[in-house]
Amino acid sequence: SATAIRNQWQRLVAGETWGTWYRGTGPMLGAVVTSTPQGVVVTGLPPETSAAARGIMLGDRIRKADGKGVNNLHELYNAIVNHDPGDEITIEVLRDGQTSQQKVRLVHRTEQR
Repeated sequence: SATAIRNQWQRLVAGETWGTWYRGTGPMLGAVVTSTPQGVVVTGLPPETSAAARGIMLGDRIRKADGKGVNNLHELYNAIVNHDPGDEITIEVLRDGQTSQQKVRLVHRTEQR
């Protein structure tokens, strides 16, 4: 309908992104992560990202994302791929033997915030 087209057009004009993501093109946490034998570890945090602003720290081990267990990068990808940039998800991290949950706003893979 014309209304649906107008609504979608406004989303495009606003720079919003949505839809199905192909591997390597979708949303991301906004943190640099590395797969290690102990799991997925945060190894970089651009200062302007939601991850940094929400208290994620270097060395945090991501145990869950969006309620799904994370042991490697593939599982992290699968936990966030059905979301859009701008969505907030809860991640569970292990830091200094303590587990905590943090909300993180996903960003588009080409963004750095």
